[in-house]
Amino acid sequence: MDATGKEVTALLVQYTSPVAAVRMPRAINERIGLQAASPALEITRLYNISSGLTDAGKLLAIIMTIIGGLSIFVAFSNAAVSKMYDIALLRAMGAKPRDVFKQQLYEGILIASLSGVLGVGIAHLVISVSAAVYDPLAVFGLTGTAFYLQEIYLLIGTVIVGILAATWPAIGSYKVDPMLLLKGGR
Repeated sequence: MDATGKEVTALLVQYTSPVAAVRMPRAINERIGLQAASPALEITRLYNISSGLTDAGKLLAIIMTIIGGLSIFVAFSNAAVSKMYDIALLRAMGAKPRDVFKQQLYEGILIASLSGVLGVGIAHLVISVSAAVYDPLAVFGLTGTAFYLQEIYLLIGTVIVGILAATWPAIGSYKVDPMLLLKGGR
């Protein structure tokens, strides 16, 4: 190799003793124009710098989850109001209040479960397509084919939010007086 006009900009040094790991970087940093970097220390430093971003991302995820839960609650409430006459008809035809209550809860569980599975599936599809189009994502392990335990927790949480969101409208439909509602009153 012809080194004419070229400089050495990086050099990897392996230590033969633990004492050299302490002394060598200090000796290198004392020389003008040289700087020692220990990969383990630099990775730890980078991790510490980026941990704030990770915490911010987690906080954003929590906020988005709360907003999503509230929107599910609003959607179930609006759906219950729009089906109030259907519920009154079911009750007038002999359906017991607890059966109507259970039907509302089952509907909430079904919608939340399907939404959770669809959301996770779409997320995996988007990550798979992104990793296929943009190679650096695969370097970070983002392929879309790996499933994590946290996704199971996410699906369980989604079902719990669906149950909680469907409970309030279900209680309202449990209390509905079918005759009053069918006569046009509330």
